[in-house]
Amino acid sequence: MFASCRGLYTPSRFTLSEYVKSLDKRDSTSDGVLAGFLDTLHDGLLVKEGEQTFCGVIPITEKYAFAAASCFDFVDGKLDDNTDYKVYLSGTGYEKPVLMDVTSIEARDDYDPSTFANNLAILTIDNTQGTTFSNNIGEPASAWTTVNYIQQSMVQDLSSWNTPDIYSGTSIDSDTCKSASSLYKANSGTLSCNSQTRTSFVDSSCKTPLKFAVGSSGGKFAVVGLYSYSAISGSPEEGFCGDDNTIVSYYTNLYDYVP
Repeated sequence: MFASCRGLYTPSRFTLSEYVKSLDKRDSTSDGVLAGFLDTLHDGLLVKEGEQTFCGVIPITEKYAFAAASCFDFVDGKLDDNTDYKVYLSGTGYEKPVLMDVTSIEARDDYDPSTFANNLAILTIDNTQGTTFSNNIGEPASAWTTVNYIQQSMVQDLSSWNTPDIYSGTSIDSDTCKSASSLYKANSGTLSCNSQTRTSFVDSSCKTPLKFAVGSSGGKFAVVGLYSYSAISGSPEEGFCGDDNTIVSYYTNLYDYVP
């Protein structure tokens, strides 16, 4: 049996930040190949109290970025202001890792940490690099010919990026995705699902899901999803470190959150 989540997924616009209201939905980038797209894509990694985390960061612009709300500490339902968060960015203009302060975190007010429904936050980044950009946020995963799941990580001393690890395809059938998570079953159009994992950079005996999803069709690419949560069968109490566990992971379709 899977350790599963229940809840109501209610995608809609962020309404707390004026800057989000000016965003446009973008359905693709220029022609090319996936490796080239990833070389130029601006993405990032969350650092908590000086330590590399699993949490991926998808910038909207050089100043604002999406991250899973579950990556942050909450106390009595409110974000803990005493935890220090920073972001490393990669992509064109950031060939070497650039560490930047996170100056504000805006979690969705309907995020439910018990179910991972609406598991999304917007970060404000103190970007002093001077490079300006905007990322393409693609249509949901179902609209693309292929969904590519990406693992981005850094070397242990945080001095450089590892080569991105790519898995193309779902690797799992829809019925398994639904049986593993009642949240997905009720909202399969607004989440994507896959069972791929990679070896943890923290503990080689453990596994981690892939961080984000990129849609591709006919040489067009765009970011479509960000890792949200996993359902684990076998020995759920062992989490990602159970040898015989099956891990099914779910990704938030970012398109639903862009006006």
